[in-house]
Amino acid sequence: MDLYNKALAKIEDDKRRRATGEHLCIPYPYPRLNDILGGIDKGQAIGILGATGTGKSKWARYTFLYSVYRFYKETGYKVRILWFCMEDQKEQTFDFVLCNYLKEQKNILVTHKDLHSRDKELPQFVLDEIKKAKEYFNEFGKVVTFIDGITEPTELYGICRQIALNMGTVKKWNEVIDGKEITQYSYESDTHVIAVFDNMSNIDTEDGTSNEQSAILKFVKEYMRLKLCNFFRWTCLMVMQLDFESERQAFNRAGDTVLAKIEPSLASIGDSKRSSRSFHLILSMFEPSRYELIHYPIPSKNDPENCYRIDVLGNRFRALRILKTNGTETGKRIGLLFDAIGETFQELPQPKSEELKSIYQDLTKNSLNKFVNQKQSSIFVPKSNDEVTEDPF
Repeated sequence: MDLYNKALAKIEDDKRRRATGEHLCIPYPYPRLNDILGGIDKGQAIGILGATGTGKSKWARYTFLYSVYRFYKETGYKVRILWFCMEDQKEQTFDFVLCNYLKEQKNILVTHKDLHSRDKELPQFVLDEIKKAKEYFNEFGKVVTFIDGITEPTELYGICRQIALNMGTVKKWNEVIDGKEITQYSYESDTHVIAVFDNMSNIDTEDGTSNEQSAILKFVKEYMRLKLCNFFRWTCLMVMQLDFESERQAFNRAGDTVLAKIEPSLASIGDSKRSSRSFHLILSMFEPSRYELIHYPIPSKNDPENCYRIDVLGNRFRALRILKTNGTETGKRIGLLFDAIGETFQELPQPKSEELKSIYQDLTKNSLNKFVNQKQSSIFVPKSNDEVTEDPF
């Protein structure tokens, strides 16, 4: 009965808070995905799985950093973002943040290499815009913290635990269960913390772990799921690497690609498949163009238009798929249009829709070649929003 009363009180309190306009979670920046998943909630362990170079880290930054920070700016929702840079130095990661700021705030496309004048000198007006952003990033730094150089499970958790204790309080009480007095603990904080670990394959061994797989399992099961998510109610995102064997293209007897063999699945988690049990939600990122597919998903003969045209979208297309979830249907796919330089993702309309056909026409009109090769970069600065007539891709 005590659990019933607690559950009822929580349901009534959430209803009251929502009725007054209070936000109880953070929406995904993808409308259809948000309708399916219901937003980024506290206490979730989330994984994003994909092959090397598909844009997992960029998607993680756009979804759990840029969009979350924009939501904070718009609503005042109390949030703290911790970004653990386990592949690159935090200075390198911050370069990508600057590129996104220039794209979304100033409509300037510039690569992280351009920032450091690698191929050509950075134009003065771009540097001026970065200097003007000082106040913006002063506030940004109060919400977002980048941490690098930490890769061992216990040390990672130790930093998180200290931050959690600084931001909230632990309550302790005794409860009689079946005639026995048991000490109980709870944690309270008014801040929604999002911790991103980029990425899982860089978790290192430590005392008590025999190999990297056991170190990964220790972190995601004992620390991330049980403590950070279940006790501190943090949202944790883990960037996960597809195993190399799953990246190999497979064909049937007719010479057609077998999509099920190359699209990410739970069985293709590269470092520790057992770790998938510790996640509430696992999404996958897939790039059909690297396998020279011209349609995705491969359509049936009875419904040949029920797919995305990769021959038009090129390597700007990414498929986001729900592999595992505790609360809704798995297997759902969302098509995304990807800008690699500005690090933005736009949800595409459903196949066969008039909105999608209009996007195809715009892309074709602006020349396919500009949208296929994202590795060619240039600085693009329109004079005004009305004068945008070309795209640098």
